[in-house]
Amino acid sequence: MQGSVRYGGHCLRPAVRQRLLSYVEQQGEVEDVLIGNLTVIEMLCYSAELRSSPQTSAAAARKHAEEVASELGLQPCRDVQIGDERKRGVSGGQRRRVSIGVALVSSPAVLLLDEATSGLDSRAALEVVEVLRAQADRGVAVLASMHQPSERLLARFDALLMMAEGRLLYDGPSGPEARRFLHAQLPDAAAGLDASLPLPDWLLDCLQQARGLTMRQTPCGPRFAGAISKRRLAEAAQELGGRKGLLGCLWVLVKYRTRADLRTPVFVLPRVLDKLALALFIGTLYWGVGGEQGASATHHVLTMLFMERHAGLYPVLSYLLAKMSGELVLVLGSSAVLAGKSRWAPLCLWLGQTPGGQSSRSKPLAHALAVAAAATAPVTTAVWFMVELSGSFPLFWLPYFLSMAIGVVLAYLCAALSPTIDVCLLLLAGYIITLLFLTGLILNWADIPAYWKWYACLSYMRYAWGAAVINQFSAAPPQAWLAGYGDGRAFRRSRDLAVPYARSDKRPLPPERGVRPCPRKMSQRKPLPSLLGFAFNQDAGCFSVGTLHGFRVFNSEPYKEQFRRDFENGGIAIVEMLFRCNILALVGGGDVPKYPPNKVMIWDDAQGRAIGELSFRTSVRAVKLRKDRIAVALEHKVLVYNFADLRLLHAIETLSNPGGLLSLSPSADAAVLACPGLQPGQVRVELYDTRRTKFISAHNTSLSALALSSNGKLVATTSEKGTLIRVFSTADGSKLREFRRGVDPSSIYSLAFSRGDQPAWLAVTSDKGTAHVFSLGPAGKQQQQRGEQQQQQQQGEQQHREQQREGGGGGGGGRQQGNSDDGSPSRSNPLSKLSFVSSYLPMGASYFSSERSFAQLRLPEGVRAVVGFGREPATLLVVCANGSFFRARFDAERGGACEQLAAVQYMDA
Repeated sequence: MQGSVRYGGHCLRPAVRQRLLSYVEQQGEVEDVLIGNLTVIEMLCYSAELRSSPQTSAAAARKHAEEVASELGLQPCRDVQIGDERKRGVSGGQRRRVSIGVALVSSPAVLLLDEATSGLDSRAALEVVEVLRAQADRGVAVLASMHQPSERLLARFDALLMMAEGRLLYDGPSGPEARRFLHAQLPDAAAGLDASLPLPDWLLDCLQQARGLTMRQTPCGPRFAGAISKRRLAEAAQELGGRKGLLGCLWVLVKYRTRADLRTPVFVLPRVLDKLALALFIGTLYWGVGGEQGASATHHVLTMLFMERHAGLYPVLSYLLAKMSGELVLVLGSSAVLAGKSRWAPLCLWLGQTPGGQSSRSKPLAHALAVAAAATAPVTTAVWFMVELSGSFPLFWLPYFLSMAIGVVLAYLCAALSPTIDVCLLLLAGYIITLLFLTGLILNWADIPAYWKWYACLSYMRYAWGAAVINQFSAAPPQAWLAGYGDGRAFRRSRDLAVPYARSDKRPLPPERGVRPCPRKMSQRKPLPSLLGFAFNQDAGCFSVGTLHGFRVFNSEPYKEQFRRDFENGGIAIVEMLFRCNILALVGGGDVPKYPPNKVMIWDDAQGRAIGELSFRTSVRAVKLRKDRIAVALEHKVLVYNFADLRLLHAIETLSNPGGLLSLSPSADAAVLACPGLQPGQVRVELYDTRRTKFISAHNTSLSALALSSNGKLVATTSEKGTLIRVFSTADGSKLREFRRGVDPSSIYSLAFSRGDQPAWLAVTSDKGTAHVFSLGPAGKQQQQRGEQQQQQQQGEQQHREQQREGGGGGGGGRQQGNSDDGSPSRSNPLSKLSFVSSYLPMGASYFSSERSFAQLRLPEGVRAVVGFGREPATLLVVCANGSFFRARFDAERGGACEQLAAVQYMDA
């Protein structure tokens, strides 16, 4: 079939033709135009904005849609959903008027309708024709095809055109003129007809009788063509303006269709439930693995990320199968080819619009991507928090979403290139399976044959998985994750695996880089049985000690014993000072306690007696003082009292707290209390000045230590794993900093902020025999990295000298750096299991960076110690359970090992 489309006798460009002409499909095809989950007014506004010119504002398009709705009598049902075959919506007549409104919102010059009244009852058909009559009166040329219209409907039209077997029989006015014309032109066909029949029936019977006859052509077409000049046509096209660009169409699409789909459960649940179920399965299967250390945990994290990234490929296949009987829409450019519903020839390629410009109900690719962005967010969130992954959550979600988006595009592309569904599934499934081999976990980049590397570069899942691995391990180098694989064991290379073997030498591991060991005599001293407890006061200017026979108080700077109280009949386990005054809080302890362990005695050392007491049903775990409050920690409760009259102010329920975790800000300007919450790893912060309570989910496991800054604005926490120290704001609970002490689990003994309203340092002690100092300043990380580089260089030189003394080190195939005494990993381990990930990074780039300790002080290993900061800048104070007291200084610019200033035995006095 050949021909041309002309308007007023003139050929039009496709863009102008689509702006001047609007087409309304017949009843069965209307379902592809109207979107069931949009309301009537939303459907009209969506079409108006989508088909308006770029110069037309959204408000003007919506106003025009409201006017069209009023003209078509759709105001009573404007907020009713259109509905579809699954959900009942508007009636058939209203649906037909909505389809006409979709065509009219573009203000066309010509409106074409196919089977305008098919499938409608007489009343609904009359309403539709009345709407068309009104549009004709407004100057729109309306052309509608009908089969067997009633006489009442036919009378509403101005002209009638009849065809039979592709030949034009009549083109002229409707009404009696048509009967007289056919009588004159076809006397043989009209002679045997009943003249009393209604005009439409008579005309149809005449058409049946006229088959094979010839008649003269009427000149109506040329007369109409001559009525429109080219100048008038150009002016009309200029008034309509250009078409909206691709980005504008995308915005309208998301604004209406995506928003409507996301509020429809029938649409959302099938697209989210399968991914959410898989996320819950992965989260429960790998629960908390991301926060664990060691080679086993590393292997689990790598395989989990491998499966989690590839899991997004399988919904692509199911999505493709679900679309076997429907149209697929793909954004390729500004043109489109409409495919048949049941054929897998080249498919529909557009934004969800038919070639005529009407919106299509088919799901466009852009729409699928917008829905995927919303659907992948809860899935990745569940996996992120349940597995306790590290790094940046946006960088974890973005590769997952992009891999899903590329998978959807891949499905559309395979469908467009395949003649049948079988060929499409074969191509797509084959490509997905080959991606598994080239992602990076099964084969390293170096082990892939050279003739297949080009194909590996095309594996988009390789980049998605690599980005997830880099994001996960960006907080610590890979050596930090593998150093704990066997205590004190090194690694050797066997193809792409890191196989552990025992160290050939029996010498102890070297101490932590740059950390000076404490004096040998003090490091060998064991905890004293006579020592029951020790703690600094609020500013670390003094520290108190409880013994089997009383208590002692020492001055920190300079070191000096201030006083002691020896009792003949009992010991003291807790001695809490109130700055440097004579008031203390005492709790009995030991085999023969001076006071019951369930009592807090308020002791006035100036009078040498107790001036008050607080009694409880369970043992006291900790006591904290400030000038206006006393806070007492029990096993499952924290009680706060007024200092003046010992009146109970506040009772707080907590999780089991055997360690007595409790912190009270000493500043008179801010009354803040921090204690464990009711969930593992949760911190409860009471802001008494503003009467607010803040709950902070600091860790996923139980807390092992917490501390408040002197002004109460910061709180530092560690978990029972003892690897990470996190600093939070007490005002809003946001995480401000995160530090890594080491990679091996350890018991944290104490945390302390430096003095002042703006603390610059944070110190921590653990059972690994090292006090770590972390910088809270903005340049702390850079300073720490410079210090580590210098320490690493110094250690390398020292090892080189040792190898020379031993005879050259055996050709370089022997020892490698292992763990430090506190579990800190070696800075260099090229034989790590994760060395293959380096293929994703540019040459010379720093793969992993970690905010480690800025300065370190070596302490007796396995001995409980509490830490504080001195009056002088960059001064560290440590009290140990073996009777040792250390005072050290660190370089505030470069960090590194602390310089020991004093080391005394306070229990020898």
